[in-house]
Amino acid sequence: MCYLVSDMPPEVGHLLRLAEVVDLTMVVMRRGAGATSHVEGLRVRYVRALGHPDAPVRQVHLGLLRLLRAERPDLIHVVSEPWGFAPAQCAAYARRHPGVGLVLHGCDRIWWHGSPLEVAFKRRLARFVLRRTTAFAAETSAVFELAHSAGLPCSAPTSQVHTQPRDPEVFRPAHPVEREAARQGLDLPRSGAGVVFLGRLVHEKGPLLLVQAWRELPDDVRARSWLAFAGDGPLAPEIEDAAELSESVYWLGSLRFPDHVLALLHAADVVAVPSYRTPDFDDQSPRTVIEGLLTGAVVIGPRTGGIAVMLGDVGIRVDERDVPSLSGGLVEALAIAGDSGRRARASTAAVARGTERYSTGRVAEQTLELWDRAGARLPSPDRE
Repeated sequence: MCYLVSDMPPEVGHLLRLAEVVDLTMVVMRRGAGATSHVEGLRVRYVRALGHPDAPVRQVHLGLLRLLRAERPDLIHVVSEPWGFAPAQCAAYARRHPGVGLVLHGCDRIWWHGSPLEVAFKRRLARFVLRRTTAFAAETSAVFELAHSAGLPCSAPTSQVHTQPRDPEVFRPAHPVEREAARQGLDLPRSGAGVVFLGRLVHEKGPLLLVQAWRELPDDVRARSWLAFAGDGPLAPEIEDAAELSESVYWLGSLRFPDHVLALLHAADVVAVPSYRTPDFDDQSPRTVIEGLLTGAVVIGPRTGGIAVMLGDVGIRVDERDVPSLSGGLVEALAIAGDSGRRARASTAAVARGTERYSTGRVAEQTLELWDRAGARLPSPDRE
């Protein structure tokens, strides 16, 4: 078994679980390297990535086919979009070795963006890969129909599996002492209900919408609560300016994972994820939602798109790009945070949702189930 990823994920708990039951080799893309290493109990091989550093799907992986010939995997699991170069290399290997299965694990639900020439190239490459794909996983089931229309065989098993789950023993609700220590360590107010935004600071993630919605809160609600931003991106200067102009808005900059990220979530009562869709962007399964659920926060997100699917029947849904709706959602979330009974019930429901769908243990189970289904479609050694 080979499991290919562009970068080693920050959370490897699901991979450790898988390595306990299968002979797993992680193949990690690293520019300018070609060494063998061991990471947290995993067997890891590094291959050199040649191409655009900020676009892993456009990178050619030098030595990958040579590594596959040396490892001789029965099944290759690739975390990439089907129009990426790594899955194309693996599909070419699988074509030459009919007994080898290929599991493709996509993260995006918008495939055909770019210039007409780029879209045409993506379609051809995706068709080449998908026609040789044994099983297909995605972070949202909305992609399955798209994959089938692009070439995935109708008989190929599919499964909704997140690529970066979280360990519920690490990301868990805070005890009161932990909560106080987290606020003190991050220099946040000791009292009042806290709302946090954690993620890339770009327009489509909605940080500026959140600033506007915060300003529209009733004065008494804003006076007994606070808002903190953490992350990095082109809108950082504007968010920092907003924090300087308001006594209740705090700017924390980029936080180290997992310690400081966990501290911020432990300090918070509400996690706001006000993303909105654009022709080239759909925030289908942000990790902040998973972390907010597992730590028992009240999560606010759009009522449509991938985030709404993640939340299910927990959290609070608001209209996309609608400042009054977002402001009303904040009022409702802060009311829940201020009522001990409602907060306890909301926290229990959030943790249950996060554990059931996005914990390391559950994702390991889902992945193993898909591998079993993929293996059942491969010819047995006796028939080769």
